[in-house]
Amino acid sequence: MTGFQVNPASPFTQLGQLKTPVVVENLTRSLGIKTTVLDPIEDIHKATKAVQEALEEDGAKVIVFRRPCPTYEKRRPDQQQPSIARIDPEKCIGDQCGCNRFCSRVLSCPAIEHNATENKAYIWNDVCNGCGLCVQICSQKAISLIDAQTEVHG
Repeated sequence: MTGFQVNPASPFTQLGQLKTPVVVENLTRSLGIKTTVLDPIEDIHKATKAVQEALEEDGAKVIVFRRPCPTYEKRRPDQQQPSIARIDPEKCIGDQCGCNRFCSRVLSCPAIEHNATENKAYIWNDVCNGCGLCVQICSQKAISLIDAQTEVHG
């Protein structure tokens, strides 16, 4: 889900009443289906490997990618200010890196754009939720996470 939609795994109904959420992996395991639960952003390489292995195996398999909605998490009052991604313009080499602008073209993160004039990626601070996925996939190690408070006040 992209966030805020009520679905079978939600702890409440569309009217806001509490309900018992469906735990997908419990359901699939009860049917005898090999099930893996991963946080795809915590380790994108592990998640990619799990998908590859599942495709190579015979039989039914389920991979549940679970992560709290970053927009929802950012709004919780008990959460500290998140990190945001920052691109080092000296390391970002645009079309020359050989990844065909994977960060802006394929990842489709709404915070990342390709600046055609400078041939570099650009991250919009007000849209970045600090998940860090772009940091993991940048082949040039040009993207890093910084403390959002430092960026705003520093």
